[in-house]
Amino acid sequence: MMDSRIESLVPKFQPLAHKWLRIVTVELGLKVRITETRRDEARQADVAASGKSKLRFGFHNIGRALDWAC
Repeated sequence: MMDSRIESLVPKFQPLAHKWLRIVTVELGLKVRITETRRDEARQADVAASGKSKLRFGFHNIGRALDWAC
């Protein structure tokens, strides 16, 4: 499973994610998109196998991380 919604993050982390998104888009004027938030263990294993992560279990698995791109 792969998700890119801020709402899929743990409730305590969502306000921080919204604030970050507002700062980079409104205040800094960057055009960003959130590419991934929560991952299940199978998705994390795929990311690690591809070399994009060295972790087998990380903050994405517990809904406390997001990836973004411009």
